Amino acid sequence: MLTQLHFNPRNGYSASELVSVRGQDYLLVNPVISKSNLQRGCVAFKITDLDNAVIERDAGVPVASLVVEPHGDFNGACGYIQELTGSGILISEAFADETPIFRLFSTDRRL
Repeated sequence: MLTQLHFNPRNGYSASELVSVRGQDYLLVNPVISKSNLQRGCVAFKITDLDNAVIERDAGVPVASLVVEPHGDFNGACGYIQELTGSGILISEAFADETPIFRLFSTDRRL
């Protein structure tokens, strides 16, 4: 899980995507863990009121519906395509010790 050791929500999120799965809307975002905009992992938040841009909360704190653990040195935008039933959340990855190539991976994590 993305814990406070890995992610401080005050650093923000990046690379947002709005997806709908079986009639439920979600906001997918990448947590940013440093001032250099390093993105790690993917978090999905259930949208409870799309018209007013409200996500699910518990005592005022956003509730993650799904967390995809970070892999590699950098994770860019994550996405979800409902029709790709065998893929789950898709996420990009890069490794600093290799030639900078982004790869897309299937996580098998489903909303």
